[in-house]
Amino acid sequence: MKSLFLFCALFFFTGSGLPQDSVYTPKYAISFGIGQNFTLTKFNGEIAFKKIMSNSDQVRILFQPFYDSYTNDLPEQLNYSTQTLENNRFEAGLGTDYLWRVSSYHDVSVFAGPGVSIFYRYAFEKRKNNAVSGSSQTYETEQHRTGIELRGTISAEWKVSEMIGIHCEYRLGFSQSSDKIINRTLLTGNPDSSYEQGIKRLGIASVAVFGLSVYF
Repeated sequence: MKSLFLFCALFFFTGSGLPQDSVYTPKYAISFGIGQNFTLTKFNGEIAFKKIMSNSDQVRILFQPFYDSYTNDLPEQLNYSTQTLENNRFEAGLGTDYLWRVSSYHDVSVFAGPGVSIFYRYAFEKRKNNAVSGSSQTYETEQHRTGIELRGTISAEWKVSEMIGIHCEYRLGFSQSSDKIINRTLLTGNPDSSYEQGIKRLGIASVAVFGLSVYF
């Protein structure tokens, strides 16, 4: 509801002049995703800024920060007095797109262009079992992932006012990533053990995004 109010306020405050009737040309924009019930969110999980070029092409910079951490007490099982699960996850990404304005009609423009992103992910999971006898078992998994994505984007945007644009876009991306996974086992009365494995991945993914841009 707050997001809907914000959108309406922006629309009425900036809607006095349509793009083609004004001498003012915005140079920058920040983009939001539009979710269910018209809630404003990150743009596909990313913070997105756009630089508007003199020929109306757009250069977009994307940031993707994410962090999550929690600890849970698991249900007790036979021979174990307590069980806990700890989980930490961190992700960061940086990308850019160059979007050419390939067509326009009145307030509607179509953009298309290439983009690239690099990303890093760290995940840590720790499961500890404390036995009734006093011994303990601890299992840890640590994951590091780095990767790069090359993508193509096609987007259609409707400028409802000088400073508000509603757009939908389709992305098709090709990614390559490498995982380093370390597993550790710590048992009472036994030597600690660990092993490491590496995984390389190739992927193709597509996504459709509905968003809103505020120009300034």
